[in-house]
Order: sequence, then C-alpha cells, then structure tokens
Amino acid sequence: DIVANGGALVPGLANGESVKAEVPSDTYSVSINPAGSDIPVLGPVPLGVPEKNNRVVYAVGALSGEFEVIVDDIATP
Repeated sequence: DIVANGGALVPGLANGESVKAEVPSDTYSVSINPAGSDIPVLGPVPLGVPEKNNRVVYAVGALSGEFEVIVDDIATP
C-alpha cells in the first residue's frame, strides 16, 4: 500500500507492481506498507509534488530489506 498523509493513496499495491495516480501539487507524508499492513517498510518521508510537473517515484528494494527512493521529474508545458 502507498499511504499519503495517513490515508491509503494506492491500496493493495504489491511489490513489483506499478500504478499511475494523479494527485494535486502539495507536499505529502508518504509511506509504503506491505499490502494490508499498517506497519511501514519505508517512511513516512516528505514527498513534494510540484506544479506543472509529472513526478515519477520508484521505491526499489525488498520487503525484507531496505528501500531506495528514486525520483524522476518530467516537466509539462
């Protein structure tokens, strides 16, 4: 699950899956929890979503270890 500001942004997302979500520009407190769990394996960490920008966020790792967060910004006209 991807949790933002304490609420499920993407519930049921399994490790290895991907999803596209549109969210308003803001800064969010984001964590990643194993599907159906309330215990984060990453975060919470602050994640900003700038205006006029597509932000692609990857969490790379395994549930049994550490995750690395990779952020890629793609400007939009």
